[in-house]
Amino acid sequence: MKKKLLFITLNSLLMPLIGFADSVEPVDVGNATDVINIINRAGSWIFGIVISVAVIFFVLAGFYFVSAQGDPEKINKAKQMIIYTTIGVVVALIAKAVPYFIYTVLKP
Repeated sequence: MKKKLLFITLNSLLMPLIGFADSVEPVDVGNATDVINIINRAGSWIFGIVISVAVIFFVLAGFYFVSAQGDPEKINKAKQMIIYTTIGVVVALIAKAVPYFIYTVLKP
């Protein structure tokens, strides 16, 4: 039953990503700025996927927390999931922000 619930939850959260797949425009790689644009787009896609997975893990941790029924071991597992997911989101945000700040500092 848990696997079925997890499968349904993952499908309902990841289906919108499939809908966005057709909105990507092909880029003609001609010079360095086009390569930078391609890297930025790939980074944006990876960031979106990471945030989507983080949301899934937050929901899963919440489910573990609610279904723990006072068991300290399960509560600690849920807390650890929340902590690690939060750390992952912070790292993803920093990774997304660093190139932007570098670009603004080095911009002539």
